[in-house]
Amino acid sequence: LDGYVRNQLSSFSWGMTQYAPPLRLALDKLREPTPAALPTILIFITDGENSDRRETISVVQQISKQSPVLIKFIGLDTNGNASFPFLERLDDLKTGVARDCVDFFRWDSRVSDEKLYDLIFNEIPEGVSAMKKLGLIT
Repeated sequence: LDGYVRNQLSSFSWGMTQYAPPLRLALDKLREPTPAALPTILIFITDGENSDRRETISVVQQISKQSPVLIKFIGLDTNGNASFPFLERLDDLKTGVARDCVDFFRWDSRVSDEKLYDLIFNEIPEGVSAMKKLGLIT
C-alpha cells in the first residue's frame, strides 16, 4: 500500500476539479461483470464545479450501461449558499443513460450523521435493481 495514493494521483492533472479521470478509472476497473461482481459506490466530495463537463457526461453515460457503479456527489456547502448547477443536472441526466447511476446532495456540518448516511445510501435499492436488469450484477 506504500505510495498507492501518490502513484494513483500522479496520473491526474491538477487545477480545476475534473471528474472524468477518476470516473474513467472506475469504469475501466469495474467494466466487466464477473460472477462475484458487486455494486460499487463511488463517492465524490467536492467544493465546486468541474472543468470537464462534456467528458464527465460521456463517462457517466458509459458507466450507466457498462459498470455496476453508483456515483454519489456530495457538495460541501460550508457557507449555506454554494451553487452546484452541473451536479444537479448530472443527477437528473436522462439522455444517453441506461439507468440512473448518479446522485447529488449538499452537505454542511448541520447535517446529522444519521441524515448523512441516509443521503449516501438512499438510492442503492433502485440502483441494484437496475444493475440486475442490465446484467451488470447477478
